[in-house]
Amino acid sequence: MAKPAKHLPVIAGIAVFLLALAIGKYLVILEQDRDHQAMQVQQQASISLVRAKLETEINSTMFLALGLSSFVAALPDFTPGQFEQMAAMLLRLRPTIRNIGLAPDNVIRYVYPLAGNRKALGLNYLEHPVQRQAVLRMMEDKQPLIAGPFPLVQGGEGLINRIPIYPSDSQGQTYYWGLASVVVDPLPIYAAAGLDNPQFHFALRGKDAKGAQGEMIRGDASLFDDPHAVVMDVVVPGGRWQLAGRPAAVNPGQAVADIFFTLIPWLFAFLCGLLTFLVFRANLKVRALALHDALTGIPNRRYLQRMAERQIAQSRRSGRPFTVLHLDIDDFKLVNDRHGHKAGDEGLIFAARQAQETLRSADFIARVGGDEFIVLLPDTASDHFLHKLIERLRSRMCSSFGYDGKNLSLQISIGWATFPAEGQNLDLLVRNADKKMYRQKRTGKTAPGSCADKGTFPAS
Repeated sequence: MAKPAKHLPVIAGIAVFLLALAIGKYLVILEQDRDHQAMQVQQQASISLVRAKLETEINSTMFLALGLSSFVAALPDFTPGQFEQMAAMLLRLRPTIRNIGLAPDNVIRYVYPLAGNRKALGLNYLEHPVQRQAVLRMMEDKQPLIAGPFPLVQGGEGLINRIPIYPSDSQGQTYYWGLASVVVDPLPIYAAAGLDNPQFHFALRGKDAKGAQGEMIRGDASLFDDPHAVVMDVVVPGGRWQLAGRPAAVNPGQAVADIFFTLIPWLFAFLCGLLTFLVFRANLKVRALALHDALTGIPNRRYLQRMAERQIAQSRRSGRPFTVLHLDIDDFKLVNDRHGHKAGDEGLIFAARQAQETLRSADFIARVGGDEFIVLLPDTASDHFLHKLIERLRSRMCSSFGYDGKNLSLQISIGWATFPAEGQNLDLLVRNADKKMYRQKRTGKTAPGSCADKGTFPAS
């Protein structure tokens, strides 16, 4: 019971500090409001008008893409000519549109106009380092999303509104076809909204419609921290931008006074930020411990269940199979009995490390028992590839490791089952993999090239 009492001074000090800060800010605000209230009303009205114009320009342009997505959803087998006719009409309606594209399976196959935009053809969004995250976010939310502005493959900068397309098949089931994209030149939009007005300073942030957490789009980022500035949300497809603005001329004497009064909020913000950082870091550590094996550092059974559910859903959408491997260390108890539990721990750590180094970056391994591991292998339709990977994995995990001046090695049995042919859920896949693994335990120890040919571990 001593530990809670030990922290009471800290808790009390923070409580008093926050209370004093709140009172001080309240008094400061009362004083400043008398001087700034009239100016703020006029300033907010001017900036609200700019915000409204910006929303109108962005949304009226971007929502044209809905017509394009509806066109594809209604006619997924459209011809290039039909696409060009539809795209030409959209460009006539909005001259700020640079180009229009369609990306079946997230690969750009149709672009209009083609002149000047050929470089975009064949671009795979999921392989593009800049655009990948925005596309994944669109697919996850299943909603239109404005991305950018960012440099375009074909040159220049642009805002891209992407809309996921979900046609219906012959049974009336919707499926993900790909996406429609409308690339817009942002400069005329900014000008039409009034962001170039010399009487005001404006800053815009929220790249990829991420609001306050998004990167800067244009202007000076410090404007968002300026006490004279008004900050407003700008609603765009898939999220928000933030607009900050203030008059270009500010009273120098008032600015100095405001800087002085701003010191206290900055100190408070620093403390809050530090506390938040510490809390979040501790929370992340706890979550990591809950999802990872304490000994080997690799994911545990709980993490495996999450990843398996995600992999099953992805495979059902894409129609691509994946494989579950069940790895078991044979006669592992003998390692502990002959060389001690520390040797067994070293063997488990070694096996996990060898497996991680052998598997592909997209593969997933988890420790689910004392000497058992489960591996998820996406896109493993080829039996030849799968068997080569299994043999390579067995060979690496069976290689020797040093412990207490001795060279030890393990014997690994591996069973596998492929989704969906051998199971529609993780439990069934693991059970079917177990059957193959135990058949291998009965026959594999004498098979040529197996771990048994190398010797499992030396006698004490």
